[in-house]
Amino acid sequence: MEPTMKERKKVTLKVSLRYQKAPKKEKDKILDEFISLTNYNRAYASFILNNYGRKSRPYRKNDSCFVEQKNYSVVKRTVGHFRYDTDEELDILNKLYSELRLYSNFFLPSQKLIEKIRSGSKIKKIYDEPKTPFKRIIASNFVPKHYKNALLKQYSTLNPAQLKRHISALQDKLFDFQKKKPKIAKFNQNLIYNQLYIISFRFLHEAPGSNA
Repeated sequence: MEPTMKERKKVTLKVSLRYQKAPKKEKDKILDEFISLTNYNRAYASFILNNYGRKSRPYRKNDSCFVEQKNYSVVKRTVGHFRYDTDEELDILNKLYSELRLYSNFFLPSQKLIEKIRSGSKIKKIYDEPKTPFKRIIASNFVPKHYKNALLKQYSTLNPAQLKRHISALQDKLFDFQKKKPKIAKFNQNLIYNQLYIISFRFLHEAPGSNA
């Protein structure tokens, strides 16, 4: 039986504290236990356990800007600012993020800041050539060849147009749930349609990227 959102939250709270304090050898066992209790995929489960309850690494408070920079450029542009608090919406979000991960990492380029040049009171920022995260990994000398080969193999199986259609279909399902909620129903339906249009337009025409 699939665990509810409340059950997953309780399990995450207990297991994440133990996972973050555990030595490296024990983390795999704790991760397997967490996956069996929540039915999350391994990559997502690992991310949750590593980051639950904190936004930055210990004694690295400047990490927050790097953690939050994708919250708007990727997440909010795709799912908006609505409240998703049901198990059905959670399932749709999990499916959407699995498609969005592939679409944004393999097909949407971003620019990285190379240099800042101060001229009096003005600062000129110089960025590198726009590249997708996938292409940055392929061009890197620090990534082992077998990881690159695995990514190249995965890339050859992907279709960006198909991914975008899947994402749009999942977005429609999410907004259908919002329209059925009592609080949302009181508002003018045009607000929902307008926000959906704005999110879809931005997602299509603005590549989410970091400028830092």
